[in-house]
Amino acid sequence: MLQGAIDRLGGNLRFAVGLRGFLRAETGVQQARARIASQLASREDSFLDLAEKAIYQNPRSPYRRLLAHAGVELADLAAMVRGRGLEAALEELYGRGVYITFEELRGRRPVKRGSLEFEVKVSDFDNPLLSAFFQSRSSGSRSAGTRVFIDLRTLQREAEYVACLFDAHGILGSRPLAVWQRRPPHSGGLNGLIRFAKIGWPAERWFAQNPFHLAHGGWRGAAFLAYSVLVSYLAGKPFPWPKTVSGDQALRIARWMGEKKREGRPAVLDTGVSGATRVCIAARDNGIDIAGSVFRVGGEPLTPQRARAMVSVGASFLSRYQMVETGIISISCADPVEIDDMHVVSERFAVLTRDKAVGPAGESVPALVYTSLQPDCRMILLNAESGDYGRLFRRECRCSLGGLGYSLHVAGVHGYDKLTSEGVTFMGSELYRLVDEVLPGKFGGDPTDYQLVEEDEEGIPRVSLVISPRVGGIDEKAAVGVALSELRRHFAGPIMAAEWARAGTLRVVRREPYASGGRKVLPLHVIGQAQAAHQAKGGGPAARP
Repeated sequence: MLQGAIDRLGGNLRFAVGLRGFLRAETGVQQARARIASQLASREDSFLDLAEKAIYQNPRSPYRRLLAHAGVELADLAAMVRGRGLEAALEELYGRGVYITFEELRGRRPVKRGSLEFEVKVSDFDNPLLSAFFQSRSSGSRSAGTRVFIDLRTLQREAEYVACLFDAHGILGSRPLAVWQRRPPHSGGLNGLIRFAKIGWPAERWFAQNPFHLAHGGWRGAAFLAYSVLVSYLAGKPFPWPKTVSGDQALRIARWMGEKKREGRPAVLDTGVSGATRVCIAARDNGIDIAGSVFRVGGEPLTPQRARAMVSVGASFLSRYQMVETGIISISCADPVEIDDMHVVSERFAVLTRDKAVGPAGESVPALVYTSLQPDCRMILLNAESGDYGRLFRRECRCSLGGLGYSLHVAGVHGYDKLTSEGVTFMGSELYRLVDEVLPGKFGGDPTDYQLVEEDEEGIPRVSLVISPRVGGIDEKAAVGVALSELRRHFAGPIMAAEWARAGTLRVVRREPYASGGRKVLPLHVIGQAQAAHQAKGGGPAARP
């Protein structure tokens, strides 16, 4: 505990010293493009250098033990990479047991490869070459959130990606900008403000998804935020103070964007997919013109229905794929062939797909597997699963990002979320189809009005079909029937669907869908036993939209 406090103090001091100068030195597009081109040309050398310093010379590294178990010394690794190419070498390493599953990366399960078995924790995957400036937490879509250390060098690189992204789409610095992200101790909002200020495009507004509080260490986040805002003013790149706007208050943001539209300057909003969808629905339902606005979205799958909600009000969107643990992984193509067609930042990560079994009948998905290539990556990843799957493909496109050499694209990214009840597993992509297409198509409403919620009742899994009161009066029995029919058609089979119906496993609850820690409205929300017990004692729902 004492060491942790010392580390936090040291990081805060480094941040205090470094932030002002960091913000004053703007990053330009040409500087970013030159750096990317140089690192793309030397990615194999960079990987081997990182492997030597962060793995082979790091006694704590789990990868060091895996490589030793596979009989791969540094010289062997170099020969594999030089002789076969980086991706081919990584494929071979994976086949020899050098990989980390999503559960292992989260420290939830020990690493087991044949006779080798050892425990791991999240901090074992920290990059030992970084000096942490501040500690953050991930949004917790799948869990309570993972603590992550942030280095200003990583924010420098990510600011460069943001500059290249908006330049490719022709809107860099030309619009009023706002973020609808969380305030500290979570990183989304502050990281976004730092990146935008770094490229000379400071945000006008910060709409904070989480409320201000001092309890449970919240005072540290508040103090850190206050200092950051002060330094931003001293650096001449002032950050806006966050104003709390919860998920069900999207109308406030729609009105602000409507004002900008009336001024002839349609705004850019950086937020999650659910947030953008909510703003567009609020604008539509209240007759607010936000045509020409742009949403930079991520954090959740960009489904056709959610994309349609944005396009229907005359807005456009730029998709991104990033995690707090990795930073930016891919950025939106300006010459797309799919709605979420993104360029992988290939000088920073090597990406493979491996078949991942996810269902009782042998269903599998192409799980995305990552390897860090640069010394300023937040975590050291070597064939590490992210918990997501998607389609990787190579193609030449006509946008400036393709001109940089980013030929590897990714699309259709989903988490392989599991809804497991009565022995049946359903995949995230099909859950999105159910809540985004099928149910709104039958009963009305929008994609954020429906959700499946799984919880434990005395050890028995129960699944609720949550339907927002905004949908109005519906036949609940018919809604259950439609949901069961859709799930049966894709996974469960008639016998299991009949068992669900007989056991009353699926029921309707009229309330607003739950939001995750990152304020995302996902198709599946899981309430654990501890959460359920808290609610049973009058603690209320774990999360509100």
